[in-house]
Amino acid sequence: MYRIGILASTMTPSPDVYKAFEKINCQLDHLKEVPNFEKLHTYDGLLIEEVHEGAISSVCSTILQIKQQTNVYIWVLSGKSTLINRQVYLQLGVDGNFDQESFPEELLLYLKNFLSRQDEQRKTQRAVVGGKKNANQISTIGEKLEMDPTNHSLIVFIGEKEVEVELTRLEYRLLELLYSYPGKAFNYQEIHENLWNSPYKEENYRVANIVFHVRKKLERHDVGSEFIKTVRSKGYMIKLENIKKTSKK
Repeated sequence: MYRIGILASTMTPSPDVYKAFEKINCQLDHLKEVPNFEKLHTYDGLLIEEVHEGAISSVCSTILQIKQQTNVYIWVLSGKSTLINRQVYLQLGVDGNFDQESFPEELLLYLKNFLSRQDEQRKTQRAVVGGKKNANQISTIGEKLEMDPTNHSLIVFIGEKEVEVELTRLEYRLLELLYSYPGKAFNYQEIHENLWNSPYKEENYRVANIVFHVRKKLERHDVGSEFIKTVRSKGYMIKLENIKKTSKK
């Protein structure tokens, strides 16, 4: 499931809006301020409310604050968008601008089409281990793990038990990269450029933070996180033989 945050101070999404987002496989969170770095990376997209036309300076500041920390998708929700405002936001790298009058219908249609294309691209580009597979199949790692590009999840088989671990877009891309060559150590630069598609600036903590959150999710599902191995002073690798064999009682 995709996770979308809406930064809004004057509007509160109704229960029907939350349900509408769930129908297109999106979790909508109402945010009062930009999340801290740890929480920010868990979002696949952020929607910023433009309270009025004159709030362009505040919106631009928020956009820059977000883009300094992550390459998450960003959209602006305007009371009434103007040509000048739209052009400014696009120059800052925003992915779209929508009017509140058409919210949420127009945005939902956009997201449905956009995310559908993202899923199709992910299916064709994902790493396949253990032989070639049809692009519409789930990527299988031996008999123990499966990666589901549609739900952005990792499915782990422990004996007869099947555990599904939901991941964010970046978390999924991290595991997808590591799975492309099990046993190969990927350095911080390789991982950073694959996740954020931006130049590497010795920001190892950003990669380490995502690995930390993936490991915590695996532990919460009683899977164990030992198969994501830290290679000291270099980066990370996947050790499939370290997958937890049994679950706790």
